[in-house]
Amino acid sequence: MKKLLIAGALSVFCLFSGFAADTGYVVENTDHDQLICLGEMDGFYRNRRVMDAQLESGEYLIKIPDFLCSDELDFPYVRKDNAKVRADGKEAFLSDHIMLVRLLGGWTTNRVDPTVEDAKQHDLFYLDDNGNGAYRWNLLYDRIDPFIERGYTPEYLTLVLDAIPYDLTAPYDVKIWTYGQVGIPRDFEQWGEFIRQLCLHLKDRYGEDESNLFRFRVGTEMQTDKRFAGTEEEYFKYYDYAAAAIKSVLPGAKVGGFNRTALLQDPEPEDIYLGRVAEHCAKDLNFSTGERGTPFDFLAHSFYFSKGSNVAECIRHPDDYLPVLQSLYSEVESTSKTYQDLPFEMQEFAPLVTEGGLVGIDTGVRGAAQIMETMIDFRKMGVDRIYHWYITERLWEAPAAVTTNNPVEMVEGQKLLIHGSAWLYCIFDHMRGGMSWKLPFEITGGGAANSVETFASVKDDATYVLVSCWNVDRKQIAGSTVKVTIPDSVKTFSGTPTVQQTLFDETSSVYDVIWEDFYESDRLSQVHLDHFDEYGKAVTYACVGMEYMSKGLFYPALRSLSNNWIKYQNLMTDSLTLSSFTGGATNTASGLELALTMPTPSVYVLKLTE
Repeated sequence: MKKLLIAGALSVFCLFSGFAADTGYVVENTDHDQLICLGEMDGFYRNRRVMDAQLESGEYLIKIPDFLCSDELDFPYVRKDNAKVRADGKEAFLSDHIMLVRLLGGWTTNRVDPTVEDAKQHDLFYLDDNGNGAYRWNLLYDRIDPFIERGYTPEYLTLVLDAIPYDLTAPYDVKIWTYGQVGIPRDFEQWGEFIRQLCLHLKDRYGEDESNLFRFRVGTEMQTDKRFAGTEEEYFKYYDYAAAAIKSVLPGAKVGGFNRTALLQDPEPEDIYLGRVAEHCAKDLNFSTGERGTPFDFLAHSFYFSKGSNVAECIRHPDDYLPVLQSLYSEVESTSKTYQDLPFEMQEFAPLVTEGGLVGIDTGVRGAAQIMETMIDFRKMGVDRIYHWYITERLWEAPAAVTTNNPVEMVEGQKLLIHGSAWLYCIFDHMRGGMSWKLPFEITGGGAANSVETFASVKDDATYVLVSCWNVDRKQIAGSTVKVTIPDSVKTFSGTPTVQQTLFDETSSVYDVIWEDFYESDRLSQVHLDHFDEYGKAVTYACVGMEYMSKGLFYPALRSLSNNWIKYQNLMTDSLTLSSFTGGATNTASGLELALTMPTPSVYVLKLTE
């Protein structure tokens, strides 16, 4: 976790906010007048998770369309430089580090594998006909090799030891929850030996030096019995035996605990508290080795903006969650000197459920603005990595005769929609390598209760400035006029610079335009119409994904998108292309002042050069 430099009179570096009973949600913007150094801009956002069946299907590999990579764009997608990627154009979208979740098996039953016996065929560990432990290392290689081949070498991979293979538990201890088998190992010695063998096979296949660069996370959100059906002490054993086995074979590998999910409104108590796991690792005897101390090399958390259908709990600003994260980190850091500057990562990150209960991820401009502000808050805290969920939507060509939603009948096309967050990350990519800053700003008119944030990167001879504006209350759409100051100590130019812009708002965000098109053509789903009436507009997937916006059969919507594809493609390319600046720029004694008229929601992107 990085230490940050704040240039200004105040010493606080996190924003805080709260409710006002008679005026709605109010954002205080307490550090708006500060210049804060956020360190060198790196790819902290370029990470993702790949889970269970995806590891076998390869659906995480996307062919990046040429229109996103065109040299004519000012912010083109940066393809991975790898021979196999160059050959077929497929890679994990906007991802450098990959987390392989439920790698070991323990997958839940579903329509493909309807019984436990079916699901067990995906487990790396099983009992043979004589009741002896046996392994399916071919499945391990099938799940890891595709990443290695595309340049995601072990230093970029985190292997997650979470859902436990069925045969490692006693038959009566098998417990299946939403995401897999959560019953604990019946024999921790056997569990440890399984992990030791796994590491030996990693070393044999990928080499000793490379394999020592793997990271391992022991569990996923295991704070309750929905993810680990054991006591806290049993989790300590689970962790200790795994960590000891890993270090016995791969002493250079990093090991960390599960990603904690508790933020504000989780109703369930934490049966296993991550802070105590860190304390156990620092101070207690290891259950496997009997020696004091167990490696705990990074601190992981999940971060979702909202959860549940209680509006009072769901309408939260991201800043509300920051003290929870800061408290955990401070507690862990104070436990042991070895935890100073411990890496802190958001290993699951996304919007989750809207106020109206829509399972969506705000694919439009509101999501981009909200995520940008949260990213800056993370940088101010010193968070090292953020792992995103799906940030694209692959469309399919819809055969004219098909009248069902059966995905087996679909034929994959080459059309790709990018979410607002993906648009933002494409912008971020071109800011990498520069020193980054949060710039002073002031809301000078319009919606004073809007949430505004700034972000700048000084790279080579260009200064990039991003300004986001949004409101937690979706019905509050009044824009704001904002004054942003670029101090002389930050800017790369003298005098009055050349300023170019791209403005991402509801007219340039492809998903917001699709929402409008579906609305006008009577294709918008009833739940989205109801959400608009009661809570305001919620933009989710178009027609292939969670809680998609099209109503009924999605083939008519697919054909509509296909028929209008040039329009949607142009929206995406235009949003990644600079044009003339429409705001104001004035040199003052404190630096260059930019005057911006910000729609709500929106993200302004500016490039300033000599």
